[in-house]
Amino acid sequence: MLNLRRAFLLSLFFSFACFFFVQGASLGGVKNDAGKFLGKGVIFNEILPSPEGPDAQNEWIEIYNKNNFPVELYGWQIRDKKGRTRVYSFPRGTKIPPLSYLVLKRPETKIVLNNDGDGLEMINQNKEVVDSVNFNKALFGQSYNFFLGAGWRWSKVLTPGSKNIEHLGKTGDGNKKLISKKQAKTDKGQYHQQRQEQTAFVGGKVRVEGGDSDSCDEKTSFGVVFLALLLALASALIILGLRVLLKEDRR
Repeated sequence: MLNLRRAFLLSLFFSFACFFFVQGASLGGVKNDAGKFLGKGVIFNEILPSPEGPDAQNEWIEIYNKNNFPVELYGWQIRDKKGRTRVYSFPRGTKIPPLSYLVLKRPETKIVLNNDGDGLEMINQNKEVVDSVNFNKALFGQSYNFFLGAGWRWSKVLTPGSKNIEHLGKTGDGNKKLISKKQAKTDKGQYHQQRQEQTAFVGGKVRVEGGDSDSCDEKTSFGVVFLALLLALASALIILGLRVLLKEDRR
């Protein structure tokens, strides 16, 4: 009977371990063996193509990690599309915390954002384009901001390293439009409550821990199927083990 109880407890532990492991993998996206995130969730959030002051010193690109886990960016690249195109490769050890911003300045990236129009692509280590942004003509002193549910808008309120602020700005067709809180809501209908922000300046980067966006809660069908198979296997092992042990105890 003691062996029977041990077998039951071990099988039960295995079932729960499989459940939480696969559940965490389905919430966390697809990762390779090195733990690098390969899917979506890291996006362009704000860019400043035509700043007040020298472009060479004051242009910057802001990216945002929507996921609820950190993402290692080593092997990722940012590439501009027009003019003398350049590619910026994230150095080893570059990580962006969950729900956080990372600001990259032009002296670091060497990427030139052309004022007459340009675009950017974000490429993961598998050479897949995971996000992109395009603009026709830069407005002097204004940044180009992304709002879920509203798209990209120009704004006089610059917010490097923090959430974008709604403002009466111009849309892509040149018309003025008020970016309201309603328009700035996420696809799920609401932003998560803004968390306390802690900013650190490191090598021209602005890293903010605790941001304001929807966390990545996409579940892959593969994860669900894999979870079902593991639980079915665990259940079968439990039943088989119990039958064998019961027969031995009766002898």
